[in-house]
Amino acid sequence: IRVLIDKGASNQNDDGANELCQGDSFSHKRMAETMNFHKALQSFWLGYAERCHHYVLKLLQLNVIGRHHRLIILFYHGISSFTMLKRQRTSKLKQIPKEAIIALRAAAKD
Repeated sequence: IRVLIDKGASNQNDDGANELCQGDSFSHKRMAETMNFHKALQSFWLGYAERCHHYVLKLLQLNVIGRHHRLIILFYHGISSFTMLKRQRTSKLKQIPKEAIIALRAAAKD
């Protein structure tokens, strides 16, 4: 941005900005987690089951995901899979509600 504003006339080096970008990888992962979580919830409540399924899968593929987000997203993933099962009869989708129920029962015991 600084290059665009002053057209490269600034003599400051970019080391501070580069260090900030490299050191912020954890915050970028958390931001991606939060964005995918909210997009999945928004898609569910707007009635887009396939889009909700897409964002849930993106969220579950992340290595760093909070336990709270995982439980809530598994719940909505299980519910949205019922909508998708009405349209498509595949055995892959039938396993989703079962896995969600198992995870939520385990969470209820804790």
